[in-house]
Order: sequence, then structure tokens, then C-alpha cells
Amino acid sequence: MAAVTNAERVVVVAATVALAGLLTMWAVVAPTYRASDEPMHVSTTMRLAESGRYPAPGRALMDPSVLASFRWVDYFGATGRAPKPERGAPLAHPPSMVALGAPDAPRPRTDVDQMTQHPPAYYLVLAGAVRALRLDALGPTDLVLALRLLTALMLLPVPWLCNRVARRLGLPARVAGAAAFVPAAWMQLLHSSSTVNNGALLALATGVATAAVVPAALGDVRLRRAVGVGLAVSVALLTKGFALALLPVIVIAYLVAIRRAGLWRSLRAMVVALLATLPGLWWWALNVVRYGTVQPQGGTATPPVADLPPLSTWAHDFTLTWMRTLWIALGWAENRPPARLTTGLTVLAAVLLLAGTWALRRRLGAAVVMHLTWLGPLAIVVLGSYREFESSGTTRAAQGRYVQTGVVALVVVATAALARLPRLVPALPVLVAGLAGGGLVFGLDHFWAPEAGHDPLWGRVLAAGSWLPGGTTPLIVAAAVTVVATVVATAALRAVTSSAPTSSPEPRPEPVPVG
Repeated sequence: MAAVTNAERVVVVAATVALAGLLTMWAVVAPTYRASDEPMHVSTTMRLAESGRYPAPGRALMDPSVLASFRWVDYFGATGRAPKPERGAPLAHPPSMVALGAPDAPRPRTDVDQMTQHPPAYYLVLAGAVRALRLDALGPTDLVLALRLLTALMLLPVPWLCNRVARRLGLPARVAGAAAFVPAAWMQLLHSSSTVNNGALLALATGVATAAVVPAALGDVRLRRAVGVGLAVSVALLTKGFALALLPVIVIAYLVAIRRAGLWRSLRAMVVALLATLPGLWWWALNVVRYGTVQPQGGTATPPVADLPPLSTWAHDFTLTWMRTLWIALGWAENRPPARLTTGLTVLAAVLLLAGTWALRRRLGAAVVMHLTWLGPLAIVVLGSYREFESSGTTRAAQGRYVQTGVVALVVVATAALARLPRLVPALPVLVAGLAGGGLVFGLDHFWAPEAGHDPLWGRVLAAGSWLPGGTTPLIVAAAVTVVATVVATAALRAVTSSAPTSSPEPRPEPVPVG
């Protein structure tokens, strides 16, 4: 792998700063609790912080402080319209979360909190922050914003990981630098990772695992790398069940490595990597022992029906819902963008992935390993949704955002398609920033447009800022930081381009490392 230049380092740092600015803006734009399962994620965090309890799946009830906080933030349920801008400001002097959870505080209702069906890693991180920083002394809105920003921090290493993997695959420096900026173009990734959601930690852990397993597939079978691969997968396994799909990725990566590193050394490293996943596998093994299944049901099961709709109905509904939640499903996925738009975006992504795979054909084994980091979770989603349909006749769990487990792999492979387009690459930061800015405008319109009449964009910014102690200041500062980072990245990427070859070189064989 060629040495990283200073200009490329500037691009990666600027891409990280721009991503931080965009995530901050998205954390402000979405009203409190107006994100998929956010009240339940906050509930599990608060229960763990307050009492250290993590009840069995299906037995956890919503934390009282979270339930009591709903009226203070004008939260009316998962799929309702956002509050009108004139109602956006929270009631005066909301109590702290500690006060809302006091024994004599009113209890609106006793909802089931299904989040304990997931492993506790994400909630332990957030609960530790709540206890260490005394975040429970904040009001509901401030607490949720703080937890959102902590969650967003988990995604910030992704640009560096994308750059690292691209360089390891032998892509030109300019393309590797551009890869660091591409994650910011994925609107759904920004929205879901800037809310209280365990998907951000999963994306980070699987991204680290991807960055570790790709060199392994290329022949780096050192035992310390194998331990790193297994530990990264362990963190993912302790975050969400989709990480189980990474276990065959480890096996396949080291089988691919046999051609370069030899049978014995590759198999030895594979065994070490799999053994290093045991700290994360205990949760799932315990589920099998206790409940007789890998992941028990966390909420109320949908009752079965006798007469099922045609299978084509499920296939049609699943495909449309999956594409919508892959790209631009806001809030509790209540918005309905045109199917032509989401279909077009999916086709474009597929074309880029095919072209990028062709560009990486000399390292096809590594490319296949990267694809498996998102195809495995997709297979789990399809199978789970189909089983639900077989039982209840409904289409559920068709969430496209679950393939964010492969964010590093998807970004690198798609960006590899640009290796033969050197004139486009320097403009990529501006293009990505424009797409991300358009996504934010779309979010402001969805969450903050008045139910009747029209108002200028600035009116929606004011409405969003009315929920915050600092008003619109965080939005303005984050926007300015993003713009400056984009300008810096564009200039630095041009410097990388001027010193880089104008076409993608064929990757050179790497020496086999000593174990």
C-alpha cells in the first residue's frame, strides 16, 4: 500500500468534519422521539443507567421517565404528523428525567419495550455516559439531543475506514480520498445515525471488521490481524443480530487467502479469528440455552391468519418498502416518496456496485468478501420478513437501512467505479455536500412544514431551532463547518489528483507477510 500523502490526510479529516456537521444538523432537524424506535432505545438506556436492569425479551416495560416525557415534547405517536412549527417549542421549564421518573410521577401507560431482544453493548455505552455526565439531570429534549450526538460520534471513523480499505485495495489516491466523502451522500445513513439508534455502533463495528478482514483476504494472515478481525466482529455481535452474518465472512475471507498465504497459515488465522469472536457469541448462545432460539421475540407477535395473500403481494410490498427505507424514510418511516425515485436510486447504486466490482476484478476475492458484509444482513431481512408473511400475511421488517452494516464495503466498491473518471473525482465533495444539503431541506420540509399554507425555508429552520436551548445557532454553526470542510476537501483532493496517475493502475501483488 502506497504511503498516504498530506493532501490525502487533509481530505479524510475534512470529510470527517463535514460528516460531523451533517450529523449534527440531522440530530436537530428530527423532533424528539420522531425516529424509528427512538423512545424504546432511550427507555432501555435510561433503565440501564438508573437500575442496571436488562429484563428478558418481552418482559421489559417502557421506562417511566420516558413515558412521562412524551407530553413535554409534544410527541403524539410513531406515525402522526410532526407538530406544527407554532407548537414546536417545548412547555416552559420541563422537569429533568430524574424528576419525571420519580415514584410519585404519573404513568401514562405501560408499553412494552422490545429493545432487550438486542444485545446490550450500545445501551451500555449510552448508559455509561448518562451516569458519568449526569445527563439524567437534563430535560427530555436536551437528553435526547445529547444521546443523539453521542450516537453520531460513533459514525465519525467511517470516512477514515473507507479511505483505508480503498488504499489497501490498490485504488488511486484520488479515488481513496473521494471514498472518505461518499458516506455523507447517504441520506438514510445520516438520519438514522443521528438519532438514538443502535445501528450506528453496528455500522462502526462492522466497518472496522471490514477494514480488518479485507487485508486478510488479500493474504495478510498474521495472527494479530486475525485477533483484530474477531474482536471487531465480537463488538458487532454484542450490538445487533445482523452481525451473525459476519461469521461466514470470516471463513470465506481466510479461504480466499489460501491462494496467497498457503493452506496451513490461512486456516490457523481463521481459527484464531473465530475464537476471538467468542466474547460476542456468548449472548446468542445464552439465548439458545434459555429460550430455545437465537433471538426471541421482543414485543407482541402478530397473530397468524388462515388465508394468506399471494406471494407476489409480499414480494411487491417488500421491494418497495425496502427501497424506500434504504434511501429516504424519515421519522418512523411515515413518509412516502415516489416509487420511481427510490427505484431509480437503487438502480443507480446497483450500476455503481457492478462497475466497481469490475474495477476490482484483479482482487475479486476481496470484493466478494466486502459484498458479503451487506448481502448477509439482507438475506436475514428477507428471510425474517418472509417468515412473518407466512404466519400473519403482513409485510414487516422490510428495512433497507439494515444493510448499513456494509457501509464501508458499499462505499468503497461504488467509489471504485470512479477510478476511470478522474475529472469527476475532484468535484465529488461539492456534489456530495449538495446532495446532503438537499436531503436536509427535505427533512425540514417533512418535519417542520406547517400543515396549512407555505413558509420560506428559513421559517422551517427557525421552527426546528425552537426545540433547542441555543435556538438556530447549532444549525448555523454546523452548516458553516460543513461548507468550510467541503471547500478544504475539494482543494486538497485537487492536490491529490495533480500528483496521482490519471487512470487506475493494476494492483501489484503484495508480499506474503510472516505470521
